[in-house]
Amino acid sequence: MKQQEYLREETRRLCRILAHNLKTIREKRKLSQQDVADLCGLSVNEIGRIERKKIVPRLDVLEALGNGLAIPPKRLLDPYMDPASVCIPEEGETLEQIRRALTGLLPREQDHIFQLIALSLTHFRETHPQNR
Repeated sequence: MKQQEYLREETRRLCRILAHNLKTIREKRKLSQQDVADLCGLSVNEIGRIERKKIVPRLDVLEALGNGLAIPPKRLLDPYMDPASVCIPEEGETLEQIRRALTGLLPREQDHIFQLIALSLTHFRETHPQNR
């Protein structure tokens, strides 16, 4: 009996963490619940119920949230998740971060990184045709 009580409490705790992290990510990215639902292939009602801790989402829903938001699903359950680490930076900010990271590298090292970026983009476009 005590194990069942522990599991129920742990489930409630994970639901609270998920609700908090999902809402925080959504707000930081300036997305509506409908935007998140569209990205994840879920209903807006389901997103709202998760954020209000009204349901315990199935594992396939957790996976859909992670895929749609482009973050590992286990990060959604991380009580120490830093919202800034999973938020998409503005385009200019991203380019500036790349420029700073490349500064000081040898030309052949920069070429290698550009090849990796090109390969990653190709893979992303092949596996995410809906983002074109």
